[in-house]
Amino acid sequence: MAGSRKIVSARELDLLRRLLRERTEELERANERLFMANQVKSEFLSHMSREFQRPLDHIVGFASCLRDGAMGEINPDQRRCLDTIIIRGIRLQRMLERVLELCSVDLGMTVFLPKEFAVQDAFDRVIARLKDAAEKRGVALDAGSAGEESILTADEGKFSFIIEELATNALKFSPKGSRVSIRLRDVAPGGVNERYLEVSVSDQGRGIPETELGQIFKSFEMGGGMAAGPGSLGLGLALVKHFVDLHGGRIAVQSRTGKGSTFTVLFPKGGPPVHMVRTPRVLVAGLEGEVAGPLLAGLREEGYDTISASSGPDALDKGISMAPDLCILSLSLPEVGGIDVCLRLKAHERSKQIPVIITASYPDRSAKVGSAQAGADGFFVLPSEMGELLLKARSLITQKLNYDFLKRNYEIAASEAFTDPLTGLFNLRQFWLSLDHELARARRYRRKCSLAMIDIDFFKQYNDRHGHLRGDEVLKEVGGLFSASIRNSDIAARYGGEEFMVIMPETNRDLASIAGEKLRRAVADHPFPLQETQPGGTLTVSVGIATFPDDATTARELVDAADQALYRAKQQGRNRVECYGDACGE
Repeated sequence: MAGSRKIVSARELDLLRRLLRERTEELERANERLFMANQVKSEFLSHMSREFQRPLDHIVGFASCLRDGAMGEINPDQRRCLDTIIIRGIRLQRMLERVLELCSVDLGMTVFLPKEFAVQDAFDRVIARLKDAAEKRGVALDAGSAGEESILTADEGKFSFIIEELATNALKFSPKGSRVSIRLRDVAPGGVNERYLEVSVSDQGRGIPETELGQIFKSFEMGGGMAAGPGSLGLGLALVKHFVDLHGGRIAVQSRTGKGSTFTVLFPKGGPPVHMVRTPRVLVAGLEGEVAGPLLAGLREEGYDTISASSGPDALDKGISMAPDLCILSLSLPEVGGIDVCLRLKAHERSKQIPVIITASYPDRSAKVGSAQAGADGFFVLPSEMGELLLKARSLITQKLNYDFLKRNYEIAASEAFTDPLTGLFNLRQFWLSLDHELARARRYRRKCSLAMIDIDFFKQYNDRHGHLRGDEVLKEVGGLFSASIRNSDIAARYGGEEFMVIMPETNRDLASIAGEKLRRAVADHPFPLQETQPGGTLTVSVGIATFPDDATTARELVDAADQALYRAKQQGRNRVECYGDACGE
């Protein structure tokens, strides 16, 4: 009977591995979309996670059957493979459970509104939520605060999440009868001018192996907890790290295997650096007397800056030029009424995303309808509806800040997608896209297009002697010189390492050689640090020129031709410009 049992084939194992890998990649892509933008709703991720659970259960179950010999004999290599699939599959199952937990928590990913609050009150609320979990696990929770008078400028929701996530992780991996300690204290590591709130969370668990410490703050990596092993997850700690960075703070971990771990977070007491957050601004136009005073006081109590405008044209000018986060306009603004100002603000490219509230001194149904038709986000009668207006203002400003946050992150992501982070020039991917585009245009209109390939002479020698940090400074300065030396129509890119490219549309060989000489001279004349240690006592570049369609008809051929010209420049003694084929200028 045993001789008739089916042997598991390598093809079946490959299929199983591929299924697991595809499920993992799909899950990670879904999670990253939620992590980067609140627009991907938690309900969607929750639904997707549940959808993944059933096929993942089948994958783990099928792998277990194969490993246990229920479907045929397996060799030792196949057993190791199946063990890996099962371990990873179980980890993914726990990951799904963790994702579903996080879906139920309002993390406010795209909202970042730091303000002053009493640390003790927020801390007490977190500890109250943790007590039940500690009791169920039989772990003592030892909490010590910074004191009743401690005040912190931070996003309170994210501050609470950081403490709760670290403590929950500590409890999860702490053995029964052990202790988890949470301590808060004011510190000044750099002197009185550098004040921080220090939060430390310590446990007596298994600890984290030194090899995994560098991965614990990365999403979906093994580690990610107070102890290593299946079930630990980096998603929660990745969020913690993200929120700490958002505050301009620092986080560190110390751990000894078998002795436990301590996570320490430092929050700047005065709030995040100025470049990380700004105070919302509200334009108030046409409100006077007993209405203006309470409204301005209420806005300032919320922490907003206010801008005043006395007339419709003044409100329109400031609404466009000063980019407030909310405009509150009187219906009866002098010269141009509030509804007309709203209509023009909503029609202008620079102000169309700014929310607008119209106010009136008496109920007016037709004005309320007209305001809505003009695009206003609210209509309130003052002073009777002052409280409702302030609540609406808070909601609209939060939405505006959300929009600005997403827009800024999109712009950063878009820039990073085609920009070399060190030099600020286009990266390799964008270089090829740009070259294809320019050659297509040159081909269509029967124009010339030249390419310069540039290499820093003896750069490896400079790097080896002075270190990569010095080398990076040189690359950055060279990139800046190229940007300053080319025409607006030219395109500079970092090709890789110490090689650069400059695309010169509508440029023949003679003009390209002149441009190449200008680039060479810009580098040769620049006072680079420690350049006296280079051969000849200065840091230089070699340049190779190729021209479409004289030297090549495709992008790849043009790059190859420029590379051959560069090689000849190197062979001829470096610090010179050479053209493909004949000498430049002939």
